[in-house]
Amino acid sequence: MAANRRIASRDTATEEARSPSTLDAQRRAVYHAEDETKWWQQGEYLSFGEIRDLVGRISAWARIDVPIVSDGEGVRVARGNRDSLVLPPFARNASYVCHEICHTIAKQLDIDDYHGPIFTRILLEVVREFMGEAQADELCQKFIARDVQISNAGWRVIAPFGSSDG
Repeated sequence: MAANRRIASRDTATEEARSPSTLDAQRRAVYHAEDETKWWQQGEYLSFGEIRDLVGRISAWARIDVPIVSDGEGVRVARGNRDSLVLPPFARNASYVCHEICHTIAKQLDIDDYHGPIFTRILLEVVREFMGEAQADELCQKFIARDVQISNAGWRVIAPFGSSDG
């Protein structure tokens, strides 16, 4: 039940914010795949100290600037921005932190493809490193079942969008 409300909430808020876009064609499939895992809606909410620690460790691992973490008071949707994470109460667990910081990683590295193949590659690697092998394998299987595209290239070597290289 909570998972369905999360999808409905994220879908509604996203549709209100912008019209449907081919740039983010995988968004719904990614959300549904996440919700189908056994671990996504884990009820283990983190304190802001624990969240900041996790965000700091992921940022160091990804070699990005540590984003500011805000509580998202009055906000209905979690967000990973270039320099901040907005985490309303429902999003204060490791799964949401991992998802949202992947947006931050992609934006800081200028390889942002919303919920596209690069994002899903980053997410799988972050989940593997910070949540575990079993969780990453399960998420990968859910992505495959929903035909979510995953970049074959390592995200650390992908040229920024708009680059003339390649």
